[in-house]
Amino acid sequence: MNIKLLTFIVGVSVFAAGCVTHYRYESTGMVTSSSATESRALIYWFADEGGLWYDKDQAVLDSDVTMRVCGGLPKTFVPFGEDPGNLQIRSNSGDLQTVRIEADGDVVPLPEPGRLRVGEGTCGQIEVSRKQAVIKDLIVSVEPEIIILCKNNRDPASYPRGGRYKFAAVTRTTIKDDREPADFCNAE
Repeated sequence: MNIKLLTFIVGVSVFAAGCVTHYRYESTGMVTSSSATESRALIYWFADEGGLWYDKDQAVLDSDVTMRVCGGLPKTFVPFGEDPGNLQIRSNSGDLQTVRIEADGDVVPLPEPGRLRVGEGTCGQIEVSRKQAVIKDLIVSVEPEIIILCKNNRDPASYPRGGRYKFAAVTRTTIKDDREPADFCNAE
């Protein structure tokens, strides 16, 4: 193969690829566990952002939004509904809906918990300014709210207590290989 042709192909490949940076987005807050104790919580997700050779900015979500609660199980908010989809935790086997969201956005307890089938209902959602959020709503400096609607009697640690939880402003950190957030449970 001709060395000039090979140099040209490599040059075009590098030029067309552009420059992409890997980011981890995070927001922290406090939630009440099923045993009525306050626990630290973190939501986080990953995105690749950058510019292409023809000056077009690009942002690609690289993961779902995960909530980690100290002493609890991680939960994943996935887009649900019409594209791009509201971020929700869908119900699992044994989940009981214990609270509902009123038209004015208030979260109120249900008099009798309702059993949900797998994927049948929403057990958690993320809101920004009292509206269900899609991933593009979660930008730096926004303060999201997490709403938990369910509990699971077989596994009490699977959800925080039903209610609305305000989280701190979203932050963005450039990452290389370290995809997981630091151990926020033991941070001071």
